[in-house]
Amino acid sequence: MNFDFTALYSGIIEYFQNNQYLAIALAGILLLMLFRKTKLFFTLLLFSAVIVGSLFLISNISDLGLEKKSVLVHERSIDSGLPK
Repeated sequence: MNFDFTALYSGIIEYFQNNQYLAIALAGILLLMLFRKTKLFFTLLLFSAVIVGSLFLISNISDLGLEKKSVLVHERSIDSGLPK
């Protein structure tokens, strides 16, 4: 499972650019939460940062494993004389 974070971010940006009223409403809600329910705002911010960080690490680790596996399979196919 491979996550492409740049595609994900560009998709989110494109969605909010196409739905500007929703983006303004969401920004207003987040600002209200920042001033009225500060603890909840920062709790949600920390939670989302942990989730995004975990997905990023999982993606990087799986990419490294897949690269290593493809190198090993390629080396094994060369050693045995099999085509790729």
